[in-house]
Amino acid sequence: MDEGMFGYSESLSEWETLEETTLMVFSVEQIKHLIYEDDLLKNAYMLLLENALRYKIYRENGFLVENATERYIHFMKLYPEICANVKLYYIASYLGIAPEYLSRIRKNMKETKI
Repeated sequence: MDEGMFGYSESLSEWETLEETTLMVFSVEQIKHLIYEDDLLKNAYMLLLENALRYKIYRENGFLVENATERYIHFMKLYPEICANVKLYYIASYLGIAPEYLSRIRKNMKETKI
């Protein structure tokens, strides 16, 4: 789901996939009409929005109260399979740090056995 569902007429972001992905394109007006007409879809949509907001709050709080090492440790706990299968460049980008800095964090963690 992108910005179109929230009233934007143009996308403000780009999407890049790291594995084979199926993309579904639909008319925002038509999908909203379907959602508003069906209570089950409306409840599912509300749950989706709540989860997205919860994730956004968690992520923003991480940037406000955690340093890069703490964010990386939490990332490893939440997404161990991603840490094992994704290039460090993408993880660093997600964490908001340079890839070189992530390499230093990983080196320091090995040295201090974190």
